[in-house]
This record gives sequence, C-alpha cells and structure tokens, in this order.
Amino acid sequence: MPPLCELSEGRLLKLLGDGNKEAFDELYNRHSEVVYRTALKFLGNHENAADLTQEIFIKIWTDRSKYSDITNIRAYLSIISRNLAIRSLKKMARDRSALEEWAMQSGDERKDPNIDDMIHLKGLEIFFAETVNQLPPQQRKVYRLAREEGLTYKNIARLLNISPITVKQHMVAANRFVRERWEQMRESS
Repeated sequence: MPPLCELSEGRLLKLLGDGNKEAFDELYNRHSEVVYRTALKFLGNHENAADLTQEIFIKIWTDRSKYSDITNIRAYLSIISRNLAIRSLKKMARDRSALEEWAMQSGDERKDPNIDDMIHLKGLEIFFAETVNQLPPQQRKVYRLAREEGLTYKNIARLLNISPITVKQHMVAANRFVRERWEQMRESS
C-alpha cells in the first residue's frame, strides 16, 4: 500500500471507516486547518475555534463508519465547521437571553450567571439529551445530524441513503416527541 499521504480522499475515508488510526491522522493533517479557519472566521476567538475543531474531529473518529461514502470531505468539513460555529453562537445567545430573562423574572438585574443559573441550564441540557436518547435510532440519528451538526435534510438523506421526505418525516416525529416531553416536564413542575 502506498503511503497514506498519497492516497485519495475516498480510499482514506474507507480506511478511516475500518478504524485505521493513521488514516484519521492523515485526514486531520489534511483538513484541520480548513476547519479551524472556518470556525475562527465565525467565532472570532482562537480558543473557541480550536475547541470546535477538536469537537469536529472527535465526532469524525467516533462516527467514522458513516463517512466512507462522502465524495468531497473538504467541502463537507467546511460546511460542518460553519454550521457548528453558527450553532455555537446561537447557543451562546440563547443561554445569555435565557439568563437575562430569568434574571428579569426573578427581579435580579444581574447579567452574570451564578451557580443556580448554571445548574438550571445544565438541568435543561440533561433533559434534552435524555429526551433525544429516547428517540428511535433512525430518528435520533436524523435529529442529531440536523440539530447538532446543522446538516440540511438533503445532506442527511444523502449521508444515510434515505429520501429527503423520510428525513423530514423523522424530524417531524422527533420534534413532536421532544415538544410533548417538554410540555409534560413543565406541567409536572
């Protein structure tokens, strides 16, 4: 076999799918800079961009078997980097907004979160993670690809080899389930 640096992207992804650590290292060497630069462009912070780059490559290693059919990994990584960076910015804005709303409702004008605020937010994260884990496997996979990785229905369909309509049906069902669990939790509080 030729050295990994001479292999095509497709062959490298097949080796990655088989659990080849050297193939992962080569993929990282080829593409980590693009992922980092994309994240930095959106996040404007070197530390956050490095964290996001690490998060993306951890996902790639963890879910390595699903990447063997991707035809343009550079474009795919660039899109995922952009989408996760945007999602990260939205999450920061939502967290800040939720804390500000909570502070206003509680009569506390502070903008800095205290330990109670952080515990409340962590509890919400745990609730949603547990709820998503209760979804059927295919719905869970589709939901995570859409919500956590920011992929479009078309890209998810291509990645999972299902139709975009099936992806949409999975998302509708998953969103309904998450909403119902949220309403149940709010009613029992």
